[in-house]
Amino acid sequence: YADQIGLLHSDHGQEPEIRLEWAKALMNASVEATRGAEAKSYADEIGRLHSDYDQTPAVRLRWVRALANAAGKADSSSEAKSYADEIGLVHSDHGQEPVVRLEWAQALTYVAEKASTGSEAKSYADEIGRLHSEYDQETGVRLEWAGALLHAAGKATSGAEAKLFANEIGGLSDAYGDEPHIRLEWAKALMNAVILELMSQASNRNLIRRWMMDVDALLPEESGTDWESVLQARKTVETFLRDSR
Repeated sequence: YADQIGLLHSDHGQEPEIRLEWAKALMNASVEATRGAEAKSYADEIGRLHSDYDQTPAVRLRWVRALANAAGKADSSSEAKSYADEIGLVHSDHGQEPVVRLEWAQALTYVAEKASTGSEAKSYADEIGRLHSEYDQETGVRLEWAGALLHAAGKATSGAEAKLFANEIGGLSDAYGDEPHIRLEWAKALMNAVILELMSQASNRNLIRRWMMDVDALLPEESGTDWESVLQARKTVETFLRDSR
């Protein structure tokens, strides 16, 4: 279907409005792609539209979104990182636009998700942190930063390591107004630390209970569906601690 739009574009004056729809269709193709390389091929087509014509912001946005989709579908963190780096080049070459920066941060979060270790994921979270600090400290970028730190906590090798990453999310919450989504990511990271500590051969139950109290302090008065995973994990840990006395 995108190719048919391309034929319309070539046959009828190469109008900007049709070109934008062509870019949108190619971006949708990247959403439906099953592999990162496939999504990247559609992003490259949008990139050629962008370079061959007017380099319009609307086409550029679809280009970087397709690249972010490719990062999300990549088979490895290194592949995903190569797509994130391309968004970084678009960002530097075309005015450092906030919408492009947000897609860059999203792509780096995908990279962190595909990392094999907590320290590797943390390095990608740090890249998002630099984007946040070097530009306008945008809320969207900050949320991606917290999300990447949560991935790092989920890939940590010990409760202590996961707790360090959780503490960094807590630092974001303290510094930027206790935003609900970041508080949720903080609680999830703390629960990762609790579970890793619980699974260790020399688990410290006093430490676990202290960290559980930290989670309790973050719980909102009315927990929506977003908090279900935290509440369920907390219930499972409490049951285990009670039954294993």
